[in-house]
Amino acid sequence: MITHNKNHPIIQELEFLIKENNWENEFKVAISNAHKTKIKSFSKINNLSKYLEWINTFLYWIPEENSKGTFIYDYLGAFYFIFNQKSLLQLQNEIIPNDKAPKLTILSEWLVKYTN
Repeated sequence: MITHNKNHPIIQELEFLIKENNWENEFKVAISNAHKTKIKSFSKINNLSKYLEWINTFLYWIPEENSKGTFIYDYLGAFYFIFNQKSLLQLQNEIIPNDKAPKLTILSEWLVKYTN
């Protein structure tokens, strides 16, 4: 994948939200915990700036696959693995069956924007 020097506006929004809401430590803990797993996807992601660079790069990905057809699956799994760490999970809506969806938290709202 090609890296880009300037972050996409959606990544800039996340950077703003992290600073505005004092989430630096929550992201630091989540990234550190993921990195400690020794999962190959996290080998070069050991801090927030590397993580932001990584998710920014994916926004510009030109679809291609590896011979096993697992690239996209591995990437998406790694992306959500970070957000499923306890320190970040507490900043998101719980998934609870309901007739009406509750208002999204700020981080859940950002996740929806990013994935769209």
